[in-house]
Amino acid sequence: MKLVPRFFLIVATATLGAALLVPSGVSTAKKRVPPLLTYKAMVHVAGGVTFISHHDDLKKCLPGQLWMMREDSDVDIRGNVLVETYRGQQVRTGTIVDPGGARSKNRLTHYEESNYCPPDEPARLEAPECQSLVGRGTASLMADPRRRGPKRVAIGFSRGTGGEQELDCTWGLGSKTTPAGFRMSQLGNVFASITLPLDIRIAQLRTLGVRKKLIRTIRVGGSCEAPVIYRGKKIPTDTTDMKDGECVADGDFVVTIKRLNRVARGKGVSIASAGRR
Repeated sequence: MKLVPRFFLIVATATLGAALLVPSGVSTAKKRVPPLLTYKAMVHVAGGVTFISHHDDLKKCLPGQLWMMREDSDVDIRGNVLVETYRGQQVRTGTIVDPGGARSKNRLTHYEESNYCPPDEPARLEAPECQSLVGRGTASLMADPRRRGPKRVAIGFSRGTGGEQELDCTWGLGSKTTPAGFRMSQLGNVFASITLPLDIRIAQLRTLGVRKKLIRTIRVGGSCEAPVIYRGKKIPTDTTDMKDGECVADGDFVVTIKRLNRVARGKGVSIASAGRR
């Protein structure tokens, strides 16, 4: 009888044992993420920003007004979209449309008047007319506009219906944010929008597991004309001793991205060639 070498039996036994430890149908090779990756995800943005402004032109024995105005822009927008990424360089999604997902609520928290002194008749003065407006909220993910560092993700959202605030019940000036390239505004009209950095790399979206989430809390603070968008511990907003024309911003937004499947079955418009144009 022909004898089998002892070392061959040891190798064969070890190989068979390793094979038994691997579930049927599972490859031991590491799966690679394709250059163009598309999957379905749930995106949810909730929170708001408040602009508090001060107006003061009170005068002795002359018509004048003083008020403190509060402008609240709140969103609660949730929906499913296709997320499409190309390598770690580009990202885009469809647009979420959430009826009633955005609100603009403006009001005066304090109001005073001055006027002509007797025997002169007082002039007729009117306080700003503020409203509470609710409309369709829209949101989508996009590429972070900053060029330095790894390519990252941003989110943009707006209110598309519901009417507009009266101009005399808004602070009314534009904002230049830090970091640059983003947008912070009141959602007082249907043309206004907000864009926020998420501190999420595009590469993180590509390797996000099915049913896993990425959650970010984004804060807003500082003056309305130069608000700072940041993460981390909340910086208190000081509204004491405000002067005429001054305005401060204060806000918090929570953004959640949850991957729903491995690969989307529907085909979108490829962004693979966008970077080569």
